[in-house]
Amino acid sequence: MNNNDANITPVDAAHFFGVTKAVITKTISPLVEQGYLQKSPSLMDKRSYIISANEKANILVENADNEYYKIMKELACKMGKEKYRTFIEFMQEANSIINNMD
Repeated sequence: MNNNDANITPVDAAHFFGVTKAVITKTISPLVEQGYLQKSPSLMDKRSYIISANEKANILVENADNEYYKIMKELACKMGKEKYRTFIEFMQEANSIINNMD
């Protein structure tokens, strides 16, 4: 789920993250208050609303991405090619296990 997805509702977000709509609602509220997300009325369903990230959220994500890639590049340099490749393989295996948990 990313900001390119149009018309994301709390129900859509709940399905994507595998949680209840109540969890999404509780999570969204502080993010709206802090200026990371905005809620707009849904044109399709007057009882619902659309969730979208604003510029503040986009900057936060971009900064986090930059920091992540900086750390991964440093790991690759300091670990060496073979150890880094093994590390990535273990991380992929761990992610696969986590994604297949019940």
